Amino acid sequence: MILKKEASNQLRKIEVLILDFDGVVFSTKDSFRKTIQETVDFYFFQLLKLKGSRLKLVTQKEIQKFKDTGMYNDDWKLTRFLILYFLSVLALKNNEFLKLINKERNLRNILELTESLGKLFNSQKVDSTYLRLIKKDETIGFQSLMSLLKNLNEIEALQKIFPNLADSLPKLKSFIQTKVNKEDLPQKIFEEFYLGKNLYEEFYNQSPLFNLSKGFIENEKPLITIETLEKLNEKFGKLIVYSERPRKQAIYVLKKFNLEDYFNLEKSYFREEINKFDFLGDPGKPNPTPLFNLLKKLKAENKLSAYVGDTAADAILIEKLKTNYLVNALSIIISKHASSINANVILKNINELRLIF
Repeated sequence: MILKKEASNQLRKIEVLILDFDGVVFSTKDSFRKTIQETVDFYFFQLLKLKGSRLKLVTQKEIQKFKDTGMYNDDWKLTRFLILYFLSVLALKNNEFLKLINKERNLRNILELTESLGKLFNSQKVDSTYLRLIKKDETIGFQSLMSLLKNLNEIEALQKIFPNLADSLPKLKSFIQTKVNKEDLPQKIFEEFYLGKNLYEEFYNQSPLFNLSKGFIENEKPLITIETLEKLNEKFGKLIVYSERPRKQAIYVLKKFNLEDYFNLEKSYFREEINKFDFLGDPGKPNPTPLFNLLKKLKAENKLSAYVGDTAADAILIEKLKTNYLVNALSIIISKHASSINANVILKNINELRLIF
């Protein structure tokens, strides 16, 4: 446990406790993060049919480093960006494919175009080994990209490392994010891998396109114990969640482990509530406005609150909440490797909360 000096005097005065869900209440290492890996691989190996070694294009350590920038609490967003990066790398070899990309609105056309791009690259002997070599490059690899992302948005960062593609990158990003039936292609692949066939049909009310079977959501297990939940309920009442996970997915795993009664799900904010603030641009973390709105609904904006998260974005969220709205709040981060995260409290395990409260 790591405590900032000023935080140690405030912990027992906390009146409102709000929890993130992924990585805090439930482990997602073998679900969401594995889904990111599988979605990126599926895009390049199954849709583009790129040849070469089938080793993972992105490692879990690399995913964590991207999350440490504070920009990628949203796994859909990170998945799209990784696909955009690797497509940009392919464009370095042959940017002729950029001329083929139009404003497609039909999923079949998008899939046909993706397959055509794969044939183009395979004809030129461009394979997955090339992608893995470039991501390790000192100038245009992941490390340089992550450094730039601390101060620039995605397109600006990519334009810095791929200046010859500067004008084409917005078009390429738009192609990746083309919405078909409310989902873009990376999101659709992601959700089918994550939910599996049956849950995808139930939650989205449509058949899966790729007919994947068991979903990685079934790998999720609670990180928080019954003893901790009971202790926190005793002090704070039913727990409030603030998370970018879709509501149905959170309720599914809570019910699976008989934990839903420990949470006030009606007052909690999930992706659906947070996305109501999309008129602000990107309403996801670390944008503090939806969280401030939640505090107002709880009539807690003038009380000392604490938010328990697990990423740099969660710590930044609280700093912005305090700066923008003058709220008295603490950040509690659950991480075994959080030395670079500027949080008020750092715990190795959420169940250490019992030692605080």
